[in-house]
Amino acid sequence: MKKKEDEKGGLFRNIINFFKSINRTIRTNPAISKTIVWTLSLLILTVSIGGGLIHKNRVETKRALTLSDIDQKISFSKTGTEVQLAKQKRYKNMTVVPIKFDSGDKQSLNAKDYLVGIEARKGDSLSPNVTASLASFSSNGNMSLVLKGDLPKKPIQILLRNDNNFTKSDEGTGTYMDWGKEQKTKQNVVAFTVNPKGNNISIDKRINSDMKMKDLYALSFGEEQLKILDKEKNKTNNKIESLRSNRDEIKRQIKQLNKALDRKESDFELSRPDNDDDDSTNYDSKLDDDDYNSLENTDLSSTDMESLRNTKINKYDSLVDDINQEKDNLNAINNKVKQVKDNTDKMSKLTTISNRFQIID
Repeated sequence: MKKKEDEKGGLFRNIINFFKSINRTIRTNPAISKTIVWTLSLLILTVSIGGGLIHKNRVETKRALTLSDIDQKISFSKTGTEVQLAKQKRYKNMTVVPIKFDSGDKQSLNAKDYLVGIEARKGDSLSPNVTASLASFSSNGNMSLVLKGDLPKKPIQILLRNDNNFTKSDEGTGTYMDWGKEQKTKQNVVAFTVNPKGNNISIDKRINSDMKMKDLYALSFGEEQLKILDKEKNKTNNKIESLRSNRDEIKRQIKQLNKALDRKESDFELSRPDNDDDDSTNYDSKLDDDDYNSLENTDLSSTDMESLRNTKINKYDSLVDDINQEKDNLNAINNKVKQVKDNTDKMSKLTTISNRFQIID
């Protein structure tokens, strides 16, 4: 028994002595010490970068599986017609994907000239009850793709094939992005991905199989256009209010100058050709708004006041012009609002619809 204890004690002493020897070597040899420090630092850095990349990949994968990407730059393979996706909406088993074409100069905007292809990611499959309809709203390049059925909460690829373009020849090939990879084709095609049940797709209870075209247009484009116009209208009204406030203050100052110069309060005519704008600006900078209430207490001469008065009248006239210009802008915005509402109401007569679709295995 004592012999076994001596053997264990000797083993522990050998281990302790081994580490002490390593410690002495490191302390007495700076080169080895630096090498160990650099090796450990490099190891920590490698682990950190690797962990960061793994985390980033997981985040991007989760994002792709839970969100619908609308920031895709895409165009048709043969005509080059650019296509942009707008904010998507859904309710129950239906998803609406608004699509904007940059123009109809190179290809037809009639929905009946398009075939919709629906494709699941490799390894996934689509329910056979999934259907697609394409609605084209007049000739302004706005369309809506309506997907219906047992839609997945995963990215799916949509392919739009145009069978009526205005190119002189159908010869040659074009390219389109197929699941992010460039592919050649002899057809006029554009492809993009959507997540029909993505977390960033808003719920709209108006979406149903019997909805009117004006409602589909409104929730796809019309309401968003009205929101933008409403912001422009508020911005213009605020600008008009600010200009009016400045105009009223300048008007008050002119009346005070008229009073100090024994002129009629309503006199807003220039007293003489204004050749002293630069000098009168200096007078203006010396006066606060309240100083105009007691101009007799200032050191301005009558000549100085006349020059300052001319400057104020010019500024007043400029503000009046600016207000009138903003009023014209406001009228233009109101006309656009009316146009959007009128177009929405008439949309049932302007819309073409296609139910041609194909599930791609």
